[in-house]
Amino acid sequence: MVDGSRQYVSTFIAGFGEMVSDALKQKLANVVVETLLDGLILYRSTSPVGDVQKLRFANNSFLSLRAETHPTIDRVEPIVRRLFERADLAPAATVTAAKQVRTFRVIISKENATVAVDPALLAGVEKKIAHQLKLTVRRALPDVEFWFLLRREGLCFFGVRMTALGKQRTRKYAPGELRQELCHLLCLLSEPSGKDVVLDPFCGSGALVLERLHNFPVRHILAGDEDPTLVATLQRKLARQRNVTVAQWDARALMTVAASSVDKIITDPPWGFFKGETIDFALFYTEMLAEFARVLKPGGLAVILVGRKDEFAQALAALAGRFEPLKEYHVLVSGKKAAVYKLRRLT
Repeated sequence: MVDGSRQYVSTFIAGFGEMVSDALKQKLANVVVETLLDGLILYRSTSPVGDVQKLRFANNSFLSLRAETHPTIDRVEPIVRRLFERADLAPAATVTAAKQVRTFRVIISKENATVAVDPALLAGVEKKIAHQLKLTVRRALPDVEFWFLLRREGLCFFGVRMTALGKQRTRKYAPGELRQELCHLLCLLSEPSGKDVVLDPFCGSGALVLERLHNFPVRHILAGDEDPTLVATLQRKLARQRNVTVAQWDARALMTVAASSVDKIITDPPWGFFKGETIDFALFYTEMLAEFARVLKPGGLAVILVGRKDEFAQALAALAGRFEPLKEYHVLVSGKKAAVYKLRRLT
């Protein structure tokens, strides 16, 4: 254990465990990973709470007040009671002392589903938290939440949620828009550099473009889509950005993009329809990758989120010799199976 470290828990998109572990060590100080599960990581760091709150690849982050492993989580109440009795509430003040935090509620989650416990047990937990941290119970729309989280693997922890505090609102996403956490992970996977010319040929509403532009260094971004309405909307959003070009195009024929001119491609191709027609995915991916090979510099990287893994594998095989597969992550996006591929353009 590093002196002065705190224990934290962050949840993330299942399938990205290795990458999240590496990213934590880049973003925070003196990180020691204690447990890595699918979609959850328990770790220690000397970084302040504020730095953990800013992790854009985490769905949620918690300051852990007590963590234990149990051989079974069948009986929730004894575990909740034990965790709370052995927890030290004092560190929670680093989160609850914020001006906007006045009310709280307690959440008990077993295998990612909230469960009820004996009202007397819950009332006792609430009373102690309220007294020690000078907060008021509010079970609807509170300023902060205290979580008991029990995982099927046996990891159980009690902690205070550090994200979405006070009057912060949960961001609303447009249909089909990628979540911030996924966009950030895809950008990280591309090994971002301030010298990059980045291409997103299926930009849609621009989630990937905006994440790369505002949270990573970049020289220039080329973005486009076949939908003129989406293109026009993104052009308006980015009208003052001199290092972004937004155009309407077919990603399989990027006529305005010169050969060997792009350092990185980060994109999310269509999952079901293109130009209003059902996609022959094997053919679509093959034509798409052939064009990516044309515009990428030798050694350039492509990070691609796809909904059809088998067809994408067929396309890669059809273009053998043009790309070197570096990483493959099997993930869930909005409850649907997907995969993320990191490819290097061969010479």
